[in-house]
Amino acid sequence: MRQFLELIDTVITKGKKRATSVQGPGTIVYPGYQMRFRPAEEFPLITTRSMKGSWKAMVHELLWFLSGSDDTADLHKHGVRLWDQWATPEICVRYGLEPGKVGPIYGPQWRSWRKRENETVDRIISILDLDVLERKNVSNEEKISAIKLLLEGRPQGGYFIDQISQVVDEIKSRPDSKRMKVVSWNPEDVDRVFVAPCHGDFKFIVAEGELYLNLWQRSADILIGVPFNMAGYGLLLLMVAQVTGLKPAEFVHQISDAHIYFDQLDYARIQLLREPRPLPKVVLNPSEDNLFSFCFGDFKLEGYDPHPPIKGIPVGV
Repeated sequence: MRQFLELIDTVITKGKKRATSVQGPGTIVYPGYQMRFRPAEEFPLITTRSMKGSWKAMVHELLWFLSGSDDTADLHKHGVRLWDQWATPEICVRYGLEPGKVGPIYGPQWRSWRKRENETVDRIISILDLDVLERKNVSNEEKISAIKLLLEGRPQGGYFIDQISQVVDEIKSRPDSKRMKVVSWNPEDVDRVFVAPCHGDFKFIVAEGELYLNLWQRSADILIGVPFNMAGYGLLLLMVAQVTGLKPAEFVHQISDAHIYFDQLDYARIQLLREPRPLPKVVLNPSEDNLFSFCFGDFKLEGYDPHPPIKGIPVGV
């Protein structure tokens, strides 16, 4: 894939050095980069190193996000241990998470974004405020009873927003809308997780019967993370297009912080010496019309003939 090689070359030749990094050694960073793909015609799975061994993990990771889970045990059921290094017992204890949980990053934010419930809190305050009630001698028992009545029927943990379901409904019912957006970056949660969301701020656009997906990625590990991101969002575009009856058009991948770690540079240069090969195709099970019912067997990768794997690329943790 030539676009991927051009990204690597741009970071190496035009990037700036950062001496240190929170998640590993220093990096070379290039601020702001864009790639455009048409996944239905040429699926964006890199060919300068084989990702055959990662295909299963790529698909299951996306399905895991869409399920709303943050539990690595749900990946383990399928033999995928992609997120284990970010959910070690030490990390979970440090962030007050249950064993194996990664916290409110992608799945929970996509499917169950927690409402702040300010209105409810304000109403509780008004119940406790005698001047607002304009009553005298209101007993504590009466106040407690009023609060309980207000909260009756409220689900455990509060109310949530299912962003993915709302976006699919919006595409179907109001295709001209400019609000078909999903975000993972919740300022209230980014300090409660070991890895703050790197990707996940994305928007769908419908025009002339075609569906576009525009991803804005705040932080991108070019060698390790980006190949997964390209494939994952390429799949998401194909899936959402199928369940909404639209033609998949372009996946636009916009990267804010494009970087390569210092200890990855030799591995990056190996790929620059390899000539890209034709991109594969992905065929979905045409009978699947529910975004949340897809399983691994519904995805078929065809015509993938990459260069050999490049083993040992370090991962910034």
